[in-house]
Amino acid sequence: MLDGFQRRAKWRNLRLRDAYMISTGLYISAIIISLVLLAATQLGRGFRQRVFHWFFYLVLFNLLGIAGEAVVGILSGYTGHAVYVAIKIADFFAYTIGAGSTIVFALYVYEYLKTKTNIAKTPVYIVYVLSAITVLLAAIAQFNDQFAWLDENNYYHQGGLLWLTYLPTILAFLTFAIVTLRHIKALKPREWIVLLVYMVMPTMCYVIEWLNEDIWLTHFGYAITTLLIYTTIQVDLMQEIKEQRAELMESRISVMLSQIQPHFLYNTLTAISDLCSDNPKASEALVTFSTYLRGNLNTLTMKGLIPFEKELEHVEQYLRLEQLRFEERLQIEYDIQATAFMMPALILQPIVENAVLHGVTQIREGGKVRIRVEETESSFRIAVEDNGAGFEPGVPLEDARGHMGIANVRARLSAMCNGLLVIESAPGEGTTAIIEIPKGKQR
Repeated sequence: MLDGFQRRAKWRNLRLRDAYMISTGLYISAIIISLVLLAATQLGRGFRQRVFHWFFYLVLFNLLGIAGEAVVGILSGYTGHAVYVAIKIADFFAYTIGAGSTIVFALYVYEYLKTKTNIAKTPVYIVYVLSAITVLLAAIAQFNDQFAWLDENNYYHQGGLLWLTYLPTILAFLTFAIVTLRHIKALKPREWIVLLVYMVMPTMCYVIEWLNEDIWLTHFGYAITTLLIYTTIQVDLMQEIKEQRAELMESRISVMLSQIQPHFLYNTLTAISDLCSDNPKASEALVTFSTYLRGNLNTLTMKGLIPFEKELEHVEQYLRLEQLRFEERLQIEYDIQATAFMMPALILQPIVENAVLHGVTQIREGGKVRIRVEETESSFRIAVEDNGAGFEPGVPLEDARGHMGIANVRARLSAMCNGLLVIESAPGEGTTAIIEIPKGKQR
């Protein structure tokens, strides 16, 4: 029969095994969370801001730290010198990675606050020093039982100085808690709350571990709070940057429109000027152009999508003016089978203008421009065909403005409705330009 001491020792070993298995289960859960976050951070790969990079490293360091302490938990309870050495190495690795994780978090907070306000880098240097002290203490602890020691079954037990290994990390988080509170006005409530939770959580876990040496919670707490950071801060930050990119694209569209408008107005006024000298149709041209300006001046400055019918009306007025100029040399044909869709303003007119100026009017006898619109299962397709001079794909036109107009059309189609522009041409055979407007992709 076992005496009282033997029964207590056996109960102690069983309780340790159960506690270590619970800790291992927590670490496995934390590993799964961290792997999911690593996959999620790839959503931010298109963003060059350093804050996204540091968040990725924050998750990665936490994952490595979890793996190190999970090894300690798995091996604990097995006897042998090799197991003893492996546990010591894994424990030191986990401490070192934990110090690195603290540095990465400091850099993350620093870069994140930089997106909101001006901040000095001095607190980051303080964290460097404190993290170096953590690694030094962890190295000493592997050879000094005053910090922690392993029994004959390779279970860890606390020493009286173990709290010293926690202190530098706690001070590091306290440093950035103060920094966050100093810049609290630049942050949304949920932003500074989540950052402070990340800083407070490790301290709470350290206290729990100190009170119950058999349960390890720190890296599991890191994983939970990192998930909290991602769901409340990173997603918001990505959305903000997407909105900034959209605003930048809108400004680029404004520049494109400012390039297109003077170009068209200059050509039109030049054409009317030529007609005024020797052609009685000049008066008709002036009236048509006045109508064009009255009815479409707002369209010229619109950045969003407009009904196709309005764009077509705009093009028809332009072609009336060009027919007055080129007379029988320019023939127009319409085949409009669909009109119930939206498109960016001033997309069709530059394409038609190229067909007229660089296509049919480049040959003596002139030619025909045909505008065809049809609906497919996935898109609306606008084809502008001419039987004019054509050109060799890849060879610049003599008038570089033609290529500028095409580039602007492609950029605006892509940015505003995920549309495409495909141009096919051959010298002497004419040109076909096809605009694809996807269904359900218009913003």
